[in-house]
Amino acid sequence: MMIVLSLSTGIIFVLLAYTLMSLYDMWQVYRTTSKLWIFVLFLATLISLVLAFFVAPVLALFFYWSRHSLKRNIGILLLIIVCLVSIMTKLSA
Repeated sequence: MMIVLSLSTGIIFVLLAYTLMSLYDMWQVYRTTSKLWIFVLFLATLISLVLAFFVAPVLALFFYWSRHSLKRNIGILLLIIVCLVSIMTKLSA
């Protein structure tokens, strides 16, 4: 049995993976540095993951902005793809 996912479902799974990866990285940074703002960002990302899902990847991008250029670029690319898919969906409807 083959499971076929739509494009939007696939994008949501990729954004979820990106956000979960950032949560893990935030926790690791907080454990080593004990910086309060990292912990607040971790909590905000965790809460937004439940309450407002599309805010969480933006917070993850904020975390990676000055820390890891590859992960920052992946986040920017993901957000651009989400915007393009939503625009194409609106235009096709």
